[in-house]
Amino acid sequence: MNLHHIFENSSPGRLFFRAAIPGAIGMSAISIYFMFEGMFIGRVLGETAFAALNLALPFIMLNTNLADLIGVGSSVPISVSLGQKDKKQANNIFTCASIMIFASAAIVGLLMYFAAPYIINMMKAEGELAENAVTFLRIASLLSPFVTILFAADNYLRICGKTRASMLINLMMAFVCLALQILFVIVLDWGVIGCGIASNLGMAICGFISFFPFVIGKMELRFCKPKFSMAMIKQIVACGAPNFLSTTAGRLTSIVLNTLLLRLGGSIAVSIYGILMSVDGWVQSIFYGVCDALQPAISYNWGAGKVKRVNAIAKYCFAASAVVSTSIGILMYFFADKITFLYLGEVTADV
Repeated sequence: MNLHHIFENSSPGRLFFRAAIPGAIGMSAISIYFMFEGMFIGRVLGETAFAALNLALPFIMLNTNLADLIGVGSSVPISVSLGQKDKKQANNIFTCASIMIFASAAIVGLLMYFAAPYIINMMKAEGELAENAVTFLRIASLLSPFVTILFAADNYLRICGKTRASMLINLMMAFVCLALQILFVIVLDWGVIGCGIASNLGMAICGFISFFPFVIGKMELRFCKPKFSMAMIKQIVACGAPNFLSTTAGRLTSIVLNTLLLRLGGSIAVSIYGILMSVDGWVQSIFYGVCDALQPAISYNWGAGKVKRVNAIAKYCFAASAVVSTSIGILMYFFADKITFLYLGEVTADV
């Protein structure tokens, strides 16, 4: 089934369920894994290790956000070009964006690797807490070029109409990372190092698998000889900037709050905030999965000049987000104590 049939001829309702549901499931799988990772670290490695992860995580995600700026930003002009039936332009943007994602992640990752002790020290972390946080940050930095490409591939698979493949790769990522966590932390007893390697290596493996069909030319988008231009780069940055600025603001807020919480309440305060952010990340992933899965269809139809169809698809997206957010908010309110227990057990009872 070609993109013309999927994006232009399917009814908005059918398109929503075809794209948004797999998108929400796939992103939820990733987020649920990260929630599990937090519970796993808190229960198996202890509250200090969990607090260390939460100190390092905002910096790790800043690197991911930069790659996401390019991935999301390039997805819009790629989809618009396909809607205009300009596959040559779409392939060039895809190729250039892939190179930019890998290169930017490698450069930023290298800088963060060497700056990790200074970054964590600036947050006034000491002893085992600081050591574990540096370990998490350095492992993530070394593997970041291969990890970030996974999230870009997710966008490109959806552009090619492979929403189910995107969902399956995200589900596979969760299971691979879980298996590696059990192997490295419980079986081999590698502790914090094993935990950091497991999650990043699992994502890197799935990133390679997700990009492989593009490399062998089995997708709508294909690699070509790249032709960079300032106009193209500006377009990518302009389209990706809203999402990038929003997520980056959230990461910077987390860094500031973690620093203050560490000074005022110690590692336990950082852990409690980490629980809030972990649950919030799961909820946000559902919204992101729905909206991001529909972005290629919206951009494609915009490029094809079908504005009414764009508005119809957007209405489904907004309605679904309203229903999901209200439902999850109610569940979180009534089960807050049970959610906290999953992460830290009875450790917060006296806080």
